[in-house]
Amino acid sequence: MTEAAQAGGEAKRLKPQRKLAPAYEQIKRYVIERIADGTWKPGDAIPSETELVKESGVARMTVSRVLRELSARRVLTRRYL
Repeated sequence: MTEAAQAGGEAKRLKPQRKLAPAYEQIKRYVIERIADGTWKPGDAIPSETELVKESGVARMTVSRVLRELSARRVLTRRYL
């Protein structure tokens, strides 16, 4: 499971737009913005990889890459239960 926080209140939707940046970059920006704006707080769980895949409609590999990179950059911590 990924650590940061549960979305509270009105959550912004994650649906990559083809005309903008690549889906990978859009998902990475989405995760970083939710952490930065306090939607997901340190120590709380963010949506699982599976939930992010369902919400975004992109391949699991894309979401996994984003979470791996953000974990390597210490933006978030991944836990496997």
